[in-house]
Amino acid sequence: MKHEDILNYCRHKVFTQTDYQNKSFVINTQLTPLRKLKQCIMEISLREEGVREKERSLRKLEWKMKEREEEIENENSIPKKEMLKIEFEKFDFEHIKYKHQYEMALEDLNSFVQIFNDLLAEYDLDLENLDLNDLEEDRKYWLIRMAKNCAVDMICTGRITTANLNAILDMKEEDYKEVLLLAHKYSNFISKEINKSSEIANSSMRNELLNNETNSKKLLDFYEENNI
Repeated sequence: MKHEDILNYCRHKVFTQTDYQNKSFVINTQLTPLRKLKQCIMEISLREEGVREKERSLRKLEWKMKEREEEIENENSIPKKEMLKIEFEKFDFEHIKYKHQYEMALEDLNSFVQIFNDLLAEYDLDLENLDLNDLEEDRKYWLIRMAKNCAVDMICTGRITTANLNAILDMKEEDYKEVLLLAHKYSNFISKEINKSSEIANSSMRNELLNNETNSKKLLDFYEENNI
């Protein structure tokens, strides 16, 4: 592929965060249906503002280009005409850049609009009857959030960190008891899944390498040396 072809491809190729990335690591971190919708609303608002700003910048640049074209056509001085042409070339390149940025911003916005629509369908929610400030939903979110934080602490360090313990002790007694119970359930479940995955991986690696005669002796030696 030629050098200029690669540059041209990069100038015009539209790519953003994937739908999977947006849903898994931006929206689903919010844990409960209404929290996911609220996060989606914030992401959409930010991106809509960005799209509108980029669209305005693009339109202003297009009018500047028309203005320069008229000036070039009407300019009699050759040096001045050439300087205007150089300026027009700069605008032309900026137009490609602005258009590219606008298209990427629009695609990113559309991704979150689609996720919002998918959430409504997934949880069977009606926009007209949504209460984004539902207090019970908010309580449920914080119970799950703190339980998840504590479970991660327990899996990684064997104990709940001071920060998370202080946070849950600031909750009502019935709530922090529920958080601790849920945290242990999460921790036990994840630990079992980790152990199960480890066993599957070890078995798969053993079988895969044993099928390769070149590596079979090395594999057996490795397992013997490490008492696996």
